[in-house]
Amino acid sequence: MLLSLILRFFYIIITLIIIVYVKSVKQFDVGHYLDPFDSHPRLLMKNGHLVLLTGRNKDIVFRSSGSGQIRINGNDLLATKLQSINQELDPINSNTNDIVAQQNSSFDRLVDRKLSIVETRISSRIDELTQRLNDTIIFQKKIFGRKQLFLFYLNQKQVHSHITDQLMSESCP
Repeated sequence: MLLSLILRFFYIIITLIIIVYVKSVKQFDVGHYLDPFDSHPRLLMKNGHLVLLTGRNKDIVFRSSGSGQIRINGNDLLATKLQSINQELDPINSNTNDIVAQQNSSFDRLVDRKLSIVETRISSRIDELTQRLNDTIIFQKKIFGRKQLFLFYLNQKQVHSHITDQLMSESCP
C-alpha cells in the first residue's frame, strides 16, 4: 500500500511537471495564441519582445491624426516609402523620356517626309498650272492675232467690195 501511495505521488508530480513544462513551452509559441476562430487582437510579451497579434484575417492599421506622422525609430514611414517609390520611378521616368524623345523624333521625321511630299506635289501642280496658263495665253494671243487678221481681211474685202461696187456703179450707167 505504501508503494502504491508512493507511485501515485510520483505520478501526480510527474504529471504536474509535464503540465508546467508544456505550458512554459507553449507560452513562447505564437501559433498557440492564434486561435483561428478568435477575431480579437492580442498584445504579448515574448523574450522581451512586444508581439502584436491580430484577430483572424485582420490587418494591422496605423493612423495619424492631422499632420501627425507614423515614425519607427525616428524614421517617417511615409517619407521613406515615397523616397523608395521615387527611386523606383527614376529609371522608369528616364526610360519614358527616352521613349518619348524617340517617338517625337520618329514623328518629326514622318512629318518632315510627308511635308516634303506635299511640297513636291504642290510645286509640281504649280508648274503644271503655270504651263497651262502660259499655253492659254499663247493660244489667246494666236486667236487675237487671227481675229485681227480676219478683221483686216474683212475690212480689206469690204473696202474692195465697196470699191468694186462703186466701180460697177460708175461703169454701168
